[in-house]
Amino acid sequence: RMLQRIGWAPDDCRSARFRAGEGCKACYFTGYRGRVPVLELLILTEGVREGIMARCSSAQIRAVSREESNMMTLLEYGLLKAAGGETTIEEVLRYIPRLTKPRSLNELNRQIGIHM
Repeated sequence: RMLQRIGWAPDDCRSARFRAGEGCKACYFTGYRGRVPVLELLILTEGVREGIMARCSSAQIRAVSREESNMMTLLEYGLLKAAGGETTIEEVLRYIPRLTKPRSLNELNRQIGIHM
């Protein structure tokens, strides 16, 4: 059901290692230990600069950055972390805003150099 919420089909996620936290006394029965950073880097390309100077909305600037420099959004990076078993989809969806529909897992893996 979580995959449907983000627009991914189960067949597109065969290579993913999604996990669910079980919980124990050490983690206070949350199923989580430690923290996993989730990052987004906006590169100041010419298009982004022009958008800023023209006072475009953040959504418009984000779209330009995704097109020009293949910027990976917070949501996409978090979903990659979940697909790698470093966190869960539930945690990603709980804490990271869904501003745009994420690209497919295959496309994100290609972007970071993993070919499946």
